[in-house]
Parts: sequence; structure tokens; C-alpha cells
Amino acid sequence: MHKKLFLFLIIFSLVGFTFITLSCDKKADDTTTQADGDGTEEIIVAEPVKAVCIYDGELRFRKEPEYESGISGTLRKGEKITFLGRIEEGPGYRGNWEYYLIQRSDGTEGWAWGDYIIPDAAPAVIVTKTTTYDQNNDVQINMDFSLEPMTIIAIVEDKGSWLKVAYKNKDKLVWIKPGTLSYADIDISVANLVKDALDSYDKVTGLESILEIDAFRDSIFINNIHETLFELQNPEEPEMTGSAGEGEVTLTPDESETTDTPPADNAQ
Repeated sequence: MHKKLFLFLIIFSLVGFTFITLSCDKKADDTTTQADGDGTEEIIVAEPVKAVCIYDGELRFRKEPEYESGISGTLRKGEKITFLGRIEEGPGYRGNWEYYLIQRSDGTEGWAWGDYIIPDAAPAVIVTKTTTYDQNNDVQINMDFSLEPMTIIAIVEDKGSWLKVAYKNKDKLVWIKPGTLSYADIDISVANLVKDALDSYDKVTGLESILEIDAFRDSIFINNIHETLFELQNPEEPEMTGSAGEGEVTLTPDESETTDTPPADNAQ
């Protein structure tokens, strides 16, 4: 049952990324602001621009700019879309949100939570552990964290030897050095599926299902998947500590990064 579910997710991912557009257009500079009849402010951009979804999971986009509106579809992290230049404020899960009118490459349109839509950006995925900087020079290294392999990002500024990227939402911006990234759609797709597998109850089955798909065999992350599978299937013996009672084992819980977004069922 679990394997069939993961195979469905993999096929869905393959179909979705088939429609991904391969280029980013120039961002429009001219904007106008108008007030709707109900007092809601709407920003109209002169031209649509390419954009990237950066939500860590599946971001729902809706028929109207409000939380309870019908769902038009979902976006995956790293998916290339078109921002149609309209922003409206509407009711969200808590308080009001800014909604961006977007279009998928298959033509489906809807309103998505603007915190996770990065206009005029290009998607990429981290290949090796990457140091983050708060400015584009070697001196200011005080971000205190690195981006791990298979972290999907959106590149918002390219200065040649430096890249400004969003890694969680439009406000989480850092500088990194290029050279540790993949821009390939297949690697972005695999990174999403690996996250799904590791978040699932049956991690091993999920990872094995990814390896069974011929289309993914050229992914740069195949070795990472094999290594993770080996670790899951051959867990290390827990270390004994002196503070535990006789015959007891003290384990240190994993320090997972907390998220500042609402729960998945309520987030979009």
C-alpha cells in the first residue's frame, strides 16, 4: 500500500515538472495602485513575470483571494510559475494575507499566499552543504547556519560570484557562493520526493520507490538516497551514558528546524 502511494506521488511529480517553463522573463518596473469598490487595495503590474514557489510542501492556490475559497490546485517547492501582476489582501488562516494571482505552466490560474511566491526568480537546489552570508562578501559571516543538500531555493539576485537566495519564504534571504547548486528540474523533483519520503511513516519504502523510477537515475542525488537508505536499514547502536540508570539508554532527540508557518492542513 505504501509503495503504491509513493509511486503515485512520483508519477504526479513527473507530470507536474513536465509543464515547468525553462526561463525567467524581465521583471516589470511600472506599477499602479487602485482601490476596489470594497476598499481592498489592488496592485496591478504592467507585465507578468516568471516566479518560483518556495513553500516547503504543497501550497494551495485558490479561485479567489481568500482562505476559504475553492482550491484550484497545488504548487510544489521550486515549481516555476507566472506571477500575473495582481496582488490583493484577503482573509487568511490568521489575519489578512497578501494573495498573488499566479498561473501554472498548464494554464491553471489562482490566488496563492504571497509569502511563498518569489517573482522574477529562478529555482535551484543545494548539492553540498553551503555556508550562508548576510552580505555578498567574505567578511560578514554571521548567519550561524548552512543550507543542507536537497534544500530547494529561489535565486532572486545574481552578482556573478554571489547569489542572493530565498530558502523558506520571501523574507528569508541570504547570500551564497555559486558552484554548489543544481538547476536541473529532475534534481528539484527528486529533492521534493525525498522530503516526502523522509516525512512519511515508511521512509525506506518511499526512498526505494524513487530509485525504481528510470527517469530519476541520472539525478545528482541518487548516491544521497542510497546512503540514507543504508543508514535507515543499518541504525547505529545508541550510546550508553553515565547519567542513565542501569540498563537504560539516553538518546538525544534530533534538532529539527521549526517553521513559522501554520500547520500544513491550514497553511494555504
